[in-house]
Amino acid sequence: MNYLDAAGNVHELHNDGSGWQHVNLTTDASGSPPPAAPGGPLDSYSTEYNSQQHVNYLDAAGNVHELYNDGNGWKHNNLTAIAQGSPPQAVTGSALDGYETQFNSQQHVNYLDASGNVHELYYDGSDWRHNNLTAIASGSPPPAASGGPLDGYSTEFNSQQHVNYLDAAGNVHELYYDGSSWQHNNLSQISLGTPPPAGPGSPLDGYSSEYNGQQHVNFLDSSGNAHELYYDGSNWRHNNLAALAILLAGKASGSPRPRIAITSAVQGPTPGRASNCRRALSQSLPASRTTLPSARPAT
Repeated sequence: MNYLDAAGNVHELHNDGSGWQHVNLTTDASGSPPPAAPGGPLDSYSTEYNSQQHVNYLDAAGNVHELYNDGNGWKHNNLTAIAQGSPPQAVTGSALDGYETQFNSQQHVNYLDASGNVHELYYDGSDWRHNNLTAIASGSPPPAASGGPLDGYSTEFNSQQHVNYLDAAGNVHELYYDGSSWQHNNLSQISLGTPPPAGPGSPLDGYSSEYNGQQHVNFLDSSGNAHELYYDGSNWRHNNLAALAILLAGKASGSPRPRIAITSAVQGPTPGRASNCRRALSQSLPASRTTLPSARPAT
């Protein structure tokens, strides 16, 4: 668990098997790491292929920094300074997200610039490098919403990378690397089931389920309902998870069986290439049920 103190130092609380321990990573790391920007983001991940830990943060100038433990102590890198390709600084308030791709033993850190472009700093085993994903992705991706969330993950089952963000209208977008080039999908637009826009301040979380070869992206609507966009191997689809949870709770409690009618026009086996898809959803909820509380987007 990582957090920032009032001076911008990065701290870690960890359990070593005998109890919880504390480390001030900023003072412990070699390489003279600067303090983090006030109110700035933190993100951490492990690289299982080399048994390392990584914690990323932004300084006051918008540079992306990494504190990492290579098994011989904590060390520091200014990724913006050492990455090839002249990466720009992150905009104030930028999100930050790092992840590993085990299929090719790489590290990836994503952030936003002042124009809403999504950038990637990645380590290919030899050097840190930079990509402007918005600029190189096919499909004309729009800029990310100012102050919006970012989330990246790998799908090891098909050796792909995925970075999700929100536009100003609350649409969920995906930039993904298919092994040859970066592509763009507007997931809100192509998903079956008419997903609503994400609400102001909604977080964003994407992940793979390796056991069934699926992808999942979660967000909150303006009422705080949790939604899922998921790729089932043929098409992107939408679930209102809050509504589904109510239906399942009613069914489990012995209430009248909920009725759901779904019709879908499905086409295209390629991720994000379905078009003119419609899904009609009508449901009759039990007359008596317990209402689940809605989540509240961060303000």
